[in-house]
Amino acid sequence: MRNFKSFASFILSILLIIVAMKAINYLPLLIQKDSMKHYRSIEELKKGLDIKDIFIPAFFPEELSWPPSEVLGQGRPFLAIIMEFRSRKDNTTALVICQSTSKKFRYDDKLKIKHVRDNVNYSFKGRGISITTGSCENGETCTGASWNEGRYWITVRARFEPPRTLKIVESMIH
Repeated sequence: MRNFKSFASFILSILLIIVAMKAINYLPLLIQKDSMKHYRSIEELKKGLDIKDIFIPAFFPEELSWPPSEVLGQGRPFLAIIMEFRSRKDNTTALVICQSTSKKFRYDDKLKIKHVRDNVNYSFKGRGISITTGSCENGETCTGASWNEGRYWITVRARFEPPRTLKIVESMIH
């Protein structure tokens, strides 16, 4: 009987340690409120992250739905914002805009260019824009563009031909 009590006490101690470790594992999520999370709107994101400079295109193709279907943002370890816009026609992601204070930030989005056809550097209003054309996972044409805008690195990916994507990009540059 004494061995059973010792064994039960040992198992209970192990379970308590596991529960304590799980609780400790969740502490950073509770403490770090600025980690990547979903927002209901751009306005909520601005308030939540206390940011004023969000780059939104002035040219917005009418086949895209407004407001963004997804708005994500984080404040730490660096500021990053992701906005996804859907096509009105088939309700799939057609435009993704990322804005970050880190050049190394990468969002493995739904419009990842799988097969690159061309990479071109383009200059517009003093900005060096890197343009990539190719095809997305589903074989559709995708165009990506990235550049530095002040303290931010901006990346745009769209299910459009390069001229249309460039029109969106150019409308974002101040």
